Amino acid sequence: MISWSNRGPTELGVVKPDVVAVGSFAWAVGRTWEALGARMFDGRYTHALFSGTSQATPMAAGVGALVVSAYRRVYGSRLPPYLLKTILMNSAYDMGFDELSQGAGFVDAYRAVTAVLDPSTPRVYSTGILADALSEMASTYTSVGYGALPRVAWYEPKIYIPAVLPGTSETRTITIEGEGRFRLRAVRLTQLDSRGLCDVVRANLNPTVVTSCSGDSVTLSVTASTVYGHLVLDRDTLTSADLFEIELVYPFEYFESGGRVGAFRVLIPTTVVELAYWIDVNADGVFSWLETARIYYDIRRANAVRIQIANLARHLEEVEYLARKLMGVDVDALPKYVVIRVGVSGATFRGTLPIRARLVRYSHRPWTEVTVAPTTVVSRGRALAYVTVEGTARPGFYSGYVVVEDLTRGYRYLVPLSYFVPVDLTLARTYRLTPATEGGLYRNTYLRGAFDYTWRYESGDWRVFKVYVPSTSSVLWLRATWPTHGKPAYASNVDVMVFGPWTYYMVDVETYEVRTYTVGGVQLAAELTRDPRGWGGFNPTRFWDSVGPGESVITAPTTSPGMYRVVVRNIQFSGMSYEEPVTVEVGYLYAVFTIPRHLYRTSVSGWFVVYGPTSMYPLSISVAGEGAVRPAGSPTMYYIENLEEYGLRVTLGTAEVRPTYYRVRVSVEFLPGTYRGFYVVPFIYESPYPVTTVGWIDGGTPRTYFYTNQLPVYLRTTLRA
Repeated sequence: MISWSNRGPTELGVVKPDVVAVGSFAWAVGRTWEALGARMFDGRYTHALFSGTSQATPMAAGVGALVVSAYRRVYGSRLPPYLLKTILMNSAYDMGFDELSQGAGFVDAYRAVTAVLDPSTPRVYSTGILADALSEMASTYTSVGYGALPRVAWYEPKIYIPAVLPGTSETRTITIEGEGRFRLRAVRLTQLDSRGLCDVVRANLNPTVVTSCSGDSVTLSVTASTVYGHLVLDRDTLTSADLFEIELVYPFEYFESGGRVGAFRVLIPTTVVELAYWIDVNADGVFSWLETARIYYDIRRANAVRIQIANLARHLEEVEYLARKLMGVDVDALPKYVVIRVGVSGATFRGTLPIRARLVRYSHRPWTEVTVAPTTVVSRGRALAYVTVEGTARPGFYSGYVVVEDLTRGYRYLVPLSYFVPVDLTLARTYRLTPATEGGLYRNTYLRGAFDYTWRYESGDWRVFKVYVPSTSSVLWLRATWPTHGKPAYASNVDVMVFGPWTYYMVDVETYEVRTYTVGGVQLAAELTRDPRGWGGFNPTRFWDSVGPGESVITAPTTSPGMYRVVVRNIQFSGMSYEEPVTVEVGYLYAVFTIPRHLYRTSVSGWFVVYGPTSMYPLSISVAGEGAVRPAGSPTMYYIENLEEYGLRVTLGTAEVRPTYYRVRVSVEFLPGTYRGFYVVPFIYESPYPVTTVGWIDGGTPRTYFYTNQLPVYLRTTLRA
């Protein structure tokens, strides 16, 4: 899996991708428009070397088309989409990566078509994923869809559990269709060890370039725009792991000198790391890149690069087979080495580049929080297995596989499983999630360097957390902090976002009727870094901070209790550590009006009171001046453009700030002739921190593209007098 292939999960928490296909500089059928555009029809464009989604998508679509065609041929009818997805995932080839990288595996055209032509081929799937996914999006469908949740048959080989509270458990089923004997187990990719890359280096092939290598410290002498150093690695150490990762990072100021304070200037446009298999064809002991077969690479405009390889021994065997077949050499008699290339290209920087480099090895191990029962299933047509997830004490996102092995046929099915343990603010109004060691590739409180200035401006690493807010009358706040390493100008750039349910009040401009729409997954608040050029293409972002380097704080409005999602995203990466530890604090201010819900007199006073951290108290509270009313006996709500002209006078007193609360006196007076009915009166809560802030820092000067610190809070009351 190439480093720049998109990883999961989705913001919802579902494992993605479903399957993967070839998409990294492989030969394939050429694209017709290239021949047409070049006006060359001599066959030059019948095949091409290209990569990315442009290659992987048609490859996967082509396999899908073969499956659809085979199904129509056998059954004479259309193939349901859920069955197509199930067949593709069931027949995919396990590459050995984690579920967030490969999904169910690499598409296998032969196995997929065979699964259709041979009706005895088992199918493995779960029926609950649609209901679980829609459980958090139901309000969107019912409000702006067709009035009801979709009622369709759906299954696929994937399990998604929206929330498992700490100390509780959730169970889902896996269905096995077909006859045979099956063994089931839950596994996660787990870290075995981590060591400095130089601890496994056996030879330095370019000592004038790689001037030192000790532990995890590598120094690269950059004397020209492009330099490469090559190191021989210990083969046995690499092949003994299910998967290993080699990661290289260096301080951001060597990559781009401007940071937050200076003019934007990239010093090292391209950082290179490649792993290759060197077969010394001449047996002369002299290294030549022309004698290597590239296994993996990461070449990006960034200061953090990494390679991830699963089942290295299989890759080496394939290279040896091709060398025998295509070159006619006796591979067994030749010296062979695993070599890593480290370098830079296009650099204007000259001098010694300090690089930190490490090797981390992983293995698929039993997943202790997940149990599968029974572990062995004998199916005579259809059988069920039950997957139970125990909620851990630590909130976060967790994922892995349920592996289903067909002991009768030798097949192996991967069923991705994911779930959230949410932060439950019912127990406390504030929760602080500090960085903690986790054994997988995805670590909830650590962000990695993943940006790429040669690609889209928003590329980076991100984490998703779920937060349950128990109160309607609240203001949600989020604080993320991370180290500056004593260099605030080059500290990592972290964006934060809050998503959740929201009720819109939509006004018909002709009738003044008000309709409400409640939808899920709305971005309620954000601190976002913008591409200065403004069109979102292949341009780098600068930096942006809502508070300052190492800290970002936002506040978000809430209109209903429920599940909210917090997203923390890293773009520019400091490079001072392999991963940036991020502390996430989240809480809510309890904001309430003490004015009664039902009024039996036309004049009343009360308080607007806020409980919570004093640093989050509002700067001010003001009356919006507009509102809405549903007259008594009427099912329809109407917009009030000007409350006082309508006959509703709202005044505010002087705010009182105490260590335990903030409050302001609110007086409401209904003038004679005002309709009885239900009223919604909006107030403006001016937060000390932004609700949404978007911009960039240009040569040390903040450039604000958008900013608001105002939140709506609502007084809801019914006049019965």
